[in-house]
Amino acid sequence: MKKRIGIFIFVLIGIYLVSFISAAVCEDNQTILRLYNSTNSHAAVWNQSTGTYLEEICYNDIFGIDYVGVNPHICTGSNSVIYLSDSSNAHGAISTDGIAPPMYSVCYGDLSCTYHNGACPNGKIAILKLSGTLSPWYNYHFSNVNDSNYVVNICCSSAYNDSIGTPLQPLSQVRWEDADGNLIGETAGVESNLYDEVRMVFENSEYPQGTQVAFRVYEDDLPFPFGDGDDEIQSINGVVDSSGKVVGVWLISDDDLDKTNDLGEFRFDVINNSGITITSDDLAVNSTPREVPLNLLISSPPCGADIFSNGTLDIVILATDIDNIIHGSLDIFDSSGASIDSYNFSNGGLDLSDYSFGGAFGNFKIVAFATSIEGDRVRKIANVMVINPYVNGAYVSACISSPADFSNIPGSEVYFDVKNTKAISYSVAGGKTNIPITNLNFYWVFSDGRTNPYVSGVDSRAYDFYKRFQEAGNNWATLRVEVVD
Repeated sequence: MKKRIGIFIFVLIGIYLVSFISAAVCEDNQTILRLYNSTNSHAAVWNQSTGTYLEEICYNDIFGIDYVGVNPHICTGSNSVIYLSDSSNAHGAISTDGIAPPMYSVCYGDLSCTYHNGACPNGKIAILKLSGTLSPWYNYHFSNVNDSNYVVNICCSSAYNDSIGTPLQPLSQVRWEDADGNLIGETAGVESNLYDEVRMVFENSEYPQGTQVAFRVYEDDLPFPFGDGDDEIQSINGVVDSSGKVVGVWLISDDDLDKTNDLGEFRFDVINNSGITITSDDLAVNSTPREVPLNLLISSPPCGADIFSNGTLDIVILATDIDNIIHGSLDIFDSSGASIDSYNFSNGGLDLSDYSFGGAFGNFKIVAFATSIEGDRVRKIANVMVINPYVNGAYVSACISSPADFSNIPGSEVYFDVKNTKAISYSVAGGKTNIPITNLNFYWVFSDGRTNPYVSGVDSRAYDFYKRFQEAGNNWATLRVEVVD
């Protein structure tokens, strides 16, 4: 937030803001579990001993917002809070390992709970304390979180309130993500950096597909006179997809950070189709840029793979770059160099299952190319031999292990390695036979106009050598591989 100069006078008389959580009385659908006493107590599940276990642990008292999901007490496999030795008058356990059944699972809503000796980690709130220590993991008594005699905390995350009461929604509806789709923000304990592109995700928007939705990005602060109010950063639009999800992308710029002096509490608001404003959790931004490389891999098929022309293969592209959105393309070329298919992809990559070359045969080239706003460029190539099962023939796939496309290489010498090149001879009668590298010729042409004098694969210098370039800059090489009759 930008600091503003102003003059005001107020008198603060004996008023202190104290944050604490205590047992209370709540509706059944907000009750996580019950205690007999507020300290050193046994426990009961939410709907047992309702006339005697009167200390209720309430979701809405802890997180400041009603849980509105259906059947919150159903166990989903990820919302476990604690195990009880019985449905009432029970001790607690944080694991069922080595404990004879029956055990009663206490689960609730979208809670994600862990257990800690001492304070809870960022993004989690203590809802109860347990007697003893984390080992052994059973026979616990329960106390409220203000009991200094107990040190083990049950720490949970879900929707919660900030210091001035603005409800923050569950991460299942709105959340910050990095460019690869990983959870970031206060709840995840992960910050972002200057020049990163971060994703603002809004699930279940209730808008029709194709609707533009505005994300209001701001740096949160208390209103005057307790603070300077929110600093407005940007308004960014996203488009609703077929599932009702909207994603807005914020490229964090110098201008954005110049609008505030506090980099720890960036949020976004969106308004759903019912007119309700929904708010994300906090995102801290580090003002030091980072450079995370764009990673691109053709996971399948490997270079030199072969299939019959009436078969299929899986084409899998893996693409990651946590700080920037990837703009990628996949192109497939036939033996003549003509493009026969083209696809786009972004972070995560692309998965084409059971891809068919449509009955064509020959040597096909699969080329994946990716860029980012930071200027990263990566290209990967896999050559595939598609065999006509009805005709005798020879097939070859040049596989260049070094150098990588768009490499930045210090010095003037470049290492060329194509010894993983594959070749196959096929006959209808005898099937496939691998052709040794000694039966291949390698024809190189370099950007300085020179060629490699070693052509025959009998000499390893035809496919495994160093080449010196006299001039710095954009240099290149082309390779043609032929089978020796």
